[in-house]
Amino acid sequence: MKNAYLIILAASLLCFSSCLHEKKTLPVVTTSQPTEVTWDHVVAGGEALDDGGSPVTSRGICVTTSSTDLPEITDKWNMWHTSDSSGIGKFTSTSKLVWAGASGTIAQTHYFRAYATNITGTAYGKLVTISPKSKPPSFASVKFVSETETSVVIDYVIATPPETFKIDEVDICASTNPNASVEGLHFLIPLNQTSNRYSINGLIPNTKYYLRGYVKNESGFAYSPEISFATWEGSLTDSDGNVYPYITIGNQVWMTENLKTTKFKDGTTIAIVQDNLVWASTSTSAYCSYTSYGKLYNYYAVADAKQLCPSGWHVPSDGEWKVMEIYLGMAQSQADATGFRGSNEGGKLKYTGCPGYWTCQNIGATNTTGFNAAGAGYRYDNGLNTNSGSSAGFWTNTESDATVAWSRSLNYDNAQISRTSLNKKFGLSVRCLKD
Repeated sequence: MKNAYLIILAASLLCFSSCLHEKKTLPVVTTSQPTEVTWDHVVAGGEALDDGGSPVTSRGICVTTSSTDLPEITDKWNMWHTSDSSGIGKFTSTSKLVWAGASGTIAQTHYFRAYATNITGTAYGKLVTISPKSKPPSFASVKFVSETETSVVIDYVIATPPETFKIDEVDICASTNPNASVEGLHFLIPLNQTSNRYSINGLIPNTKYYLRGYVKNESGFAYSPEISFATWEGSLTDSDGNVYPYITIGNQVWMTENLKTTKFKDGTTIAIVQDNLVWASTSTSAYCSYTSYGKLYNYYAVADAKQLCPSGWHVPSDGEWKVMEIYLGMAQSQADATGFRGSNEGGKLKYTGCPGYWTCQNIGATNTTGFNAAGAGYRYDNGLNTNSGSSAGFWTNTESDATVAWSRSLNYDNAQISRTSLNKKFGLSVRCLKD
């Protein structure tokens, strides 16, 4: 009897244990709508309503970009999940979002659902579909192209390929103070514009402006690095139709670009001489085109009665160059000397920066006058061209004797101004001075 009793008791306990196990089920979980969707993450979750008779040991969201497979806890490459809480009740998780393509430039649909796991297994909530927002914008650059008294032309690059993103607004911000912003003067660029070149009009003459690009989309906004430029004080036009800006330096008004006319004031054509031997044997008016910074003229063109400069303008004399040099800081005795004189007067005339307008190091260059001298080089009396990038030479209209005339030169490695008499067959740049 005793053995029979023990058998019955064991069977009863086994049955009781089995019944208890059978009562454990999968949890019950729901998926909630996301509370935040950005370009790189989603904040979402759900609620574990019932633990199925066994503690929920893990809960979170499963995410996939596959349109054919339901998101689940798996090692598949295109699925991932969060696991940052346990128990029943509401929960929230943050999961990454991904962009398609080797360069990550194509937004794609994501599918997610909440899950809860207990000893029995994992249960899932309903499927929810989302798409990332556009990537935050970037504005790569704004580049100066040209300006006049009241306008400027710029090129702009919003993003460097292969980066792409949705764009809602593009502006060019302008200010007479640094850090131009969209809260101030700005110019809206049409989104359907096919060119990356833009013209801004209605600016104030002889004024320094600062420019920045601005781009905005649903994920934020960005500014480009800032550039600056100055509108022209005024302009003059030569016989070829070339337009030049001018600037006031002291009591004088100077062109701020090198002359590039091929005609005298009366429309007569100036001879172009490119051949070295012909140049060396020429004793009449001539020019050559060996530099991107205007033409190089011999002194015979400077002294020609038909006149190089437009009406109301002339090639400055040796004495008029001295007037500017003294205004910039030279003593009279220094101005009257030859060779390199003064201290930093030449730096005040030179474009800043290198390489570009000048060979590096471009010592002392500040261009505080706006004269915009560039390293155009010069042409020897034997016809050879030299010193492009490292030197700038300018004729005066004053001869020293029958074969030589006074000139000025600037060098990349010197902040001074040189006064030298050169053979009239040299080819130098020319700046015009207002009468």
